[in-house]
Amino acid sequence: MTLLLVITCGTLSSAVGAGLTIATAGTTAQLTIQAVDQYWNDRGLGGDNFAVVVSPQSPTQRAVHATLNDNADASYSADFIATFAGVSAVQSILLSGQCRGTGSR
Repeated sequence: MTLLLVITCGTLSSAVGAGLTIATAGTTAQLTIQAVDQYWNDRGLGGDNFAVVVSPQSPTQRAVHATLNDNADASYSADFIATFAGVSAVQSILLSGQCRGTGSR
């Protein structure tokens, strides 16, 4: 059997980790993105172009962009340091490929 990989789907890919629920200003928070294709199959390889943005509710504060590490196995580790206190939104974005979109869980 030959398995043909299809493109990564950002809307179906997921993120897990403590950085999705709690982060302390000035301390590194972490999360991991797991990339899947449009059929929910684990991609099994790296090379996708994801971004993670942490946006505060307050319009006077600036969003924080995470540093991503491609683990070469369809997972991507993201580290960020929140620079503000309060509620924020964490968004993972697939920047390339046909099945673009944002995933949040």
